[in-house]
Amino acid sequence: MLIESSSNGIGPVCLDSVHYAGSALAAFEELAKSTTIEELLRSAHLMWCGPTCPEDTSCDFLHYSRPTVSSREPRLPQFGYNKDTSHLFAAVGDGGYVPGTATIHEVNAWPILLKVIARADAGHQRNGRLDCDYSDWTTKPHDAPRLQNPDPAVSATRSYRDALQWMAAWCGEHYKASPAALHYVAWAAIPDDLCIPPLDVMRGTFRMFGRSLHSTAADMEAEGWGNDGVLAMLGVVLQYIYQYVEKVDFRPGPDQVGLHTQLNNTAGVWDSIMYHTRGHDAFGCAIAVARNCGVGPHHSDAFVDAAINCGMSMNLAKMALDVYRKDDIQPTAHPTLREERQIAYRSVYLDIIDDQVRRGDHEVLVNFGRSGLAFVQLMERYRERRSGRRIPITPQISAELNQLCGPVPAPHHQSSPSSPACRSASGLSTQTESGHV
Repeated sequence: MLIESSSNGIGPVCLDSVHYAGSALAAFEELAKSTTIEELLRSAHLMWCGPTCPEDTSCDFLHYSRPTVSSREPRLPQFGYNKDTSHLFAAVGDGGYVPGTATIHEVNAWPILLKVIARADAGHQRNGRLDCDYSDWTTKPHDAPRLQNPDPAVSATRSYRDALQWMAAWCGEHYKASPAALHYVAWAAIPDDLCIPPLDVMRGTFRMFGRSLHSTAADMEAEGWGNDGVLAMLGVVLQYIYQYVEKVDFRPGPDQVGLHTQLNNTAGVWDSIMYHTRGHDAFGCAIAVARNCGVGPHHSDAFVDAAINCGMSMNLAKMALDVYRKDDIQPTAHPTLREERQIAYRSVYLDIIDDQVRRGDHEVLVNFGRSGLAFVQLMERYRERRSGRRIPITPQISAELNQLCGPVPAPHHQSSPSSPACRSASGLSTQTESGHV
């Protein structure tokens, strides 16, 4: 595996471009002018698809129509857990592999998403903030109260810890070849843990270690990411929208749209798989990993397939280790079709990981696709999920973070979200204040 020591100077890793022709930094600055979440979504969508997209299941900003995979000379052997062996591993569920499992959309996510966004935008216009803003989503089980995070600096520190460990799982000893890639993965980690208003991210009022997402866009430009940076930036913007609206819509009530209920309402799993893939921004992370490792070029379907499998391998490992049942939002959830959906979920994973190998995708992308089977066992993030308590940051991680970001913030103990530490950490501060997480 040939990996360059730095992502500076390498060409594009993704051969396919979007409608927008500018840089990641220019795209970010244009998107930051948005005054509502709907405007942010529509502006990002315009950059991705252009003005003629019908906003149905053919829109590959929200959806994905998988092309037929042509076999080439495989670079790698199949992994031990595959179509022929899956029936031997009951830890991820009975039923083995079912060939021909559909990967087609049955539900158009656009009208459902826009309905939840309209509710969030209306709440912001009335009150400035929603009750769920900056609530802590690391609390398990799923029916536990969602409290205002008393110390978002803890979430920021752990997001960077998780980014370091993910990059090590994906890139080995070259995990920090690209600082922009490491910062990017940290930004992709934190919205799962905190309910962060997307416009706070775009305006720079939510920061980690004093850095904004705009800083990462500038890093991408400095490292020469070009079109790869635009793809990644639009991916993480969509992720922040998805992560926010699913938390806004989580609690039952008269205003609940039922976003995930509608996406999980059939025996098919493709709608839910793609929602979770976009909501975790594994696509943008796959591009970051490829640039960090000097891998490419590949067409976009190789990155999307790697992203899909990364999330699915993670969930399969969480099923085996009894972490998955504690997740708030499960892609296989259904009151009566859960077992059928779990079999379909495993089968789609096994089909796509097989396609990654048959297509001749680079080892780095194939490893990215099946990496969840390993990193769930190794990372503190999932040990914390399972135990329901924080694990102290190790001195080794603190030293790495100090080198990458500056001193690790000391934990604050104020429980009030109006305290100075919480204002700056949770994004309620201005850019001129000095106390950002």
